[in-house]
Amino acid sequence: MRFNGLTFSTRYDLLHKHPALTFHLERADDILTEYSARCGHVIVHYIFTGEYQHLKPKGSSPNKKTEDEFQTSIEVYRFADFFQMAALKELAQAEMKRLGQGLSVLQLLEVAAKKQFRFESDDKWLRNYIKSLIKPLLGSPPRDDRPNPSEDLRIAGILLKAMLELWHEEKDAGRQGSTKEQQAIAVVPSQTQEEQNGMSNEDSDSSSAFTMVE
Repeated sequence: MRFNGLTFSTRYDLLHKHPALTFHLERADDILTEYSARCGHVIVHYIFTGEYQHLKPKGSSPNKKTEDEFQTSIEVYRFADFFQMAALKELAQAEMKRLGQGLSVLQLLEVAAKKQFRFESDDKWLRNYIKSLIKPLLGSPPRDDRPNPSEDLRIAGILLKAMLELWHEEKDAGRQGSTKEQQAIAVVPSQTQEEQNGMSNEDSDSSSAFTMVE
């Protein structure tokens, strides 16, 4: 099995447990070269053991390592979906959900943008997964305060980033406007009190004058 950058050996009897994969490999042995060697390791390990196993993730920080593993899980999900490997697909889904909890939505977009992944338009699970990521943004979108966001952010990520920034700008502007209104309202009672005091003095003078007439 030839992946991009690495060739793996596997047993014929184990490979035949996955007929769609076997069918494609018998007709084009280079069909897997669009998938990374890291994805290939997960696939071959699964064929032999039935389990999901990452290679040691790359990255200079725990967050970057999570990004690396998440990117691999997306590849594995796409692979399992295309080659009709249902059990592996479920394992990849579980990995995507687990790893995605440690990344922001913008990071997830950046990771996905690093490769031109294509998915079926009727992929219900993927749509629901993306909806679950976006739903919290409707209430209170997170700020992207990272000092050096990825330079690989594609147009979808740029648009989302701009939308989040606009949302926060509008919210901050609304908060400042509300504070000014509250300050203005706080001044009114004191003015009213002064006016009331003035009116009280006038009433007192009027009362005294009336008494003097009598």
